[in-house]
Amino acid sequence: MSLALNTTKKPAQGLALETVWREKAQNLGLAQLETTTWEDLHKALDAAAAGRGTLAAKWIDLVEEKFLSTWESYEGSDVLEREVTAESVLGHRFLQEGLEGWLASLDTFRDGLSTGVDRSEVLSLAEEGQRLLMTVQIIEQEALELTERFMAAWAN
Repeated sequence: MSLALNTTKKPAQGLALETVWREKAQNLGLAQLETTTWEDLHKALDAAAAGRGTLAAKWIDLVEEKFLSTWESYEGSDVLEREVTAESVLGHRFLQEGLEGWLASLDTFRDGLSTGVDRSEVLSLAEEGQRLLMTVQIIEQEALELTERFMAAWAN
């Protein structure tokens, strides 16, 4: 018995997988971006605006180190060739771009502590990074759910 797979159907009206996921990232609501780091960024910006730049600078350093160590840990992990999928390549790209967005935001924030913080620019850069990082989590979750559905169907 052979399976008749519809291989001519393209995702989301012919859009490439990456384009589909980038659109999903852009369509995430602000509530979907909420994390402790995201909330703490707003608090650090408020602290800087209130003249507590030293406190904000310490927070920037801590978060920057967190992002850099996360990337180093990720780069050091073993990925077997058979584990590479379109989704894993996309997840890698989004993870890298998301971290780069956050690091650019932190650099802009740090530079602004001495000259005046451009809150909207800092938030804009962080938001772009945050959208991609949250999308990585969604890609991972959807892949897990697909595997679970397949395993459940296989067990029947």
